[in-house]
Amino acid sequence: MGTYPLQRAGLFANYLNQTGRRMSSLLATESMGYVEKVSGMWKGGRKHYHEQTGLKTDDELDYEDEDAQVASATDRFRAHFALPETERLQATYFGFLSRVLPLYGKIYISDRHFCFRSLLPGTRTKLILPLKDVENVHKEKGFRFGYSGLVVVIRGHEEIFFEFSQGDARDDCAVTLLQSIDTARYLRESMILDQGEQELADEAIAERDALQQARLQINPEHDIKLPQQAPSLSDSSPTILFDDPKASFLNFKPAQPMKVTCLTIGSRGDVQPYIALCKGLIAEGHKPRIATHLEFKSWIEGHGIEFAPVEGDPAELMRICIQNGTFTWAFLREANSKFRGWLDELLVSAWTACQGSDLLIESPSAMAGIHIAEALGIPYFRAFTMPWTRTRAYPHAFVMPEHKMGGAYNYFTYLMFDNLFWKATAGQINRWRNACLGLPNTSLEKLQPNKVPFLYNFSPSVVAPPLDYSDWIRVTGYWFLDEGTEWTPPDDLREFIEKARRDDKKLVYVGFGSIIVPDPAKMTQDVIDAVLRADVRCVLSKGWSDRLGDGQAASVPEVQLPPEIFQIKSAPHDWLFSQMDAAAHHGGSGTTGASMRAGIPTIVRPFFGDQFFFGARLEDLGVGICLRKWGAGAFARALWEATHSERMVLKAKVLGESIRKETGVDTAIQSIYRDLEYAKSLIKSKAGKNAAHANNASAASVNDQTPAAAAATISTDGGVSLNSEDDEEESWTFVGAGSGSSGDDPDLVNAAKNAAEIESSFLSGGSTGSFLDRSASSSGGGRNGRLASFGASTTTSSRLPPDRTNAGTGGSGNGSGSKPPAVVAAGS
Repeated sequence: MGTYPLQRAGLFANYLNQTGRRMSSLLATESMGYVEKVSGMWKGGRKHYHEQTGLKTDDELDYEDEDAQVASATDRFRAHFALPETERLQATYFGFLSRVLPLYGKIYISDRHFCFRSLLPGTRTKLILPLKDVENVHKEKGFRFGYSGLVVVIRGHEEIFFEFSQGDARDDCAVTLLQSIDTARYLRESMILDQGEQELADEAIAERDALQQARLQINPEHDIKLPQQAPSLSDSSPTILFDDPKASFLNFKPAQPMKVTCLTIGSRGDVQPYIALCKGLIAEGHKPRIATHLEFKSWIEGHGIEFAPVEGDPAELMRICIQNGTFTWAFLREANSKFRGWLDELLVSAWTACQGSDLLIESPSAMAGIHIAEALGIPYFRAFTMPWTRTRAYPHAFVMPEHKMGGAYNYFTYLMFDNLFWKATAGQINRWRNACLGLPNTSLEKLQPNKVPFLYNFSPSVVAPPLDYSDWIRVTGYWFLDEGTEWTPPDDLREFIEKARRDDKKLVYVGFGSIIVPDPAKMTQDVIDAVLRADVRCVLSKGWSDRLGDGQAASVPEVQLPPEIFQIKSAPHDWLFSQMDAAAHHGGSGTTGASMRAGIPTIVRPFFGDQFFFGARLEDLGVGICLRKWGAGAFARALWEATHSERMVLKAKVLGESIRKETGVDTAIQSIYRDLEYAKSLIKSKAGKNAAHANNASAASVNDQTPAAAAATISTDGGVSLNSEDDEEESWTFVGAGSGSSGDDPDLVNAAKNAAEIESSFLSGGSTGSFLDRSASSSGGGRNGRLASFGASTTTSSRLPPDRTNAGTGGSGNGSGSKPPAVVAAGS
């Protein structure tokens, strides 16, 4: 037994000796290819296999001079990813795919695909990405120190991150990939076949001819003449329709016209899409109404659309956003101190504005619509100019990072924003639901806003619908309000444009809407300096001077404009942008859509909100520049690039052609028709749950006479919850003991008295009256009584808000008779 370890050691030494001799023999007889492969793999090198074909014609291409090494590498590449023989390998690189942990592997770029294969033992990760789905490539810093990052932006999908140990390898990969993307896009759009595709087409034609000849040889007695092309269908041919949820050919238009209310708040850019939509609804026979700020009344009514006022000052909200940043700590602190009262007024005025509606379409920033639709029992849609639905493809438009952060971060921004937005407003909204709408308290889980049908009024060519969107999320295209056909430009503006063309100078539009800036005079001077440096002509719209910043800036005299700049008060974008070579603006959704439809490169100077999102999208598409840091020098460089970059000009022109083919308003109306029954089903479901909640409360007040059993918890945000289970959704219905008036049921009257005593003891006599007393004594009861009590509840924080029910004998909010009173108790 003692010699056994020595025997094993001898055998192991002999194995190492033989293995070393075989490796020495291999390295001595073979070329250095093996050593180069291994060292290159761990060093992180790169290799090009074919010269870029670019825009060469098929006659100029020569594939016969490929050496054995290139042919072998191409064959291995095709075998790894099961690609056809027509796939040609362009270049390879070694790097890391950044996921939870960096994964080392090899990157392949061909004429049609971008691929990755892991090289670490025990891993089998492979990535095959068609170049037609790659929007752009960005060079950024790596996640790890000393590494260079590369971000691949994919259409409708989250970004993919790679890291390289060498910066020059990363740069070479980015250039090669961009060249391959442009070449593939050009060949696809021009319908030009490369040599491989032409060979396949020729083989298919030869196979068809051979089959035809074989049939003639088998049946020589018959004169068979096969058609060379498919005959066109006659008009009398029957039509077979297949319904697609996303693109249906069937007509879902309601039989009766609807009264449609569009509820929105914000700036002119938030209201304008709804005017276009309402004009389309009028053409369909419906009766639309727009509920928004009073300053837009004359504009809306000028288009023949009914108007309803909603409280709020968009200029003040804009000032807070610009000065503090969107949803920063400073923004939340100032908004909390200044907009509490405004939110109460907004909710009450929105409720009044939506009365008599058959359908409610709301911008989610208005906050009130989803609750109003629940109270009125009408279908509810959301519509917005920026992404608001959870997805891994894009971050929330209000939480845009400076660099790409990946799908997990993107999805988290929606979760964070939804919860933060709800927590900041839940107390006031629940008090309003109780007092005005006659609804119980709710929560984000109960509302389920992710189930609401959504209409996004931007182009799918600009913001591609993500793969993780549900079927009821529709990206319809822009809702353009074309006013240029009826507008006559002034003679001096026409002369300025014609003179710029005669002088062979590029024309740019510069205008930042009604944005409030701290120093308007300095911004105007920066624009002048940049225009003169870039040697362009400028049509300037100085909206930022109409709403001046601080008082000191307002006293500064206006800057004199040079002859290279022509100032206008306003002009329709659809006419003006078609005369320009480039546009520079704040990046709002509507203005971005107008410049993209005109097919011109766009410079975005974002200030707040969704402007950062759309600026980043234009950069991803390669049709514009997002100028996050403002200055005369940076703006001048951006103007020069936007007017002289052939690649950017061509991409913008192609995108403009795609957007001009879209019919956003018509698509949105058809989407409303298709999803109307689904929206009605959601409202019916909520109505059933509210009925179950009311019956539950009624049964509790009748059967439990002790305060502890009937006690409801008083939430910290001022809302009232009947019990600890109120926050959970209920999927069952409890049938109550009776449906008559609460004033006729002695048990309910006793329960109301007990509740009033409990409330009085809880308030310790410090209050000037209870909600139950006020609701019972209010004349008429119903929602009018609730509205009066809500107005009082917003001024005295120590009072409890009323429940959705009334102890009086007046009619209920839903017109179905009185409901049992709320039972409120102070829990021990």
